[in-house]
Amino acid sequence: MSTIWERELVGEHSDENIADAVWHTLTEYGILHKITTFMLDNATNNDTFIDGISNRCKKEGVHFNAEWARLRCMPHTIHLAALQVIFVLVFQVVKL
Repeated sequence: MSTIWERELVGEHSDENIADAVWHTLTEYGILHKITTFMLDNATNNDTFIDGISNRCKKEGVHFNAEWARLRCMPHTIHLAALQVIFVLVFQVVKL
């Protein structure tokens, strides 16, 4: 597994802007046919980013399964769950 990113994302962090930048990088490195997954946090624009990559892959004849390619970042998910536990515990203490 490798991480490749060397450019600043200019403009909004919208799904299309992210997909354009990532697509450009994949094309530049010649690895379009090698992508399998993306590790992303839970932001909703990442879901639509994956759809944007999937649409580009279909146009280029690159096999890519958007449903399987979207991996959630486990530490981020654990952090969100821990925040919910803390919230419940604090709420219980305040009720006492």
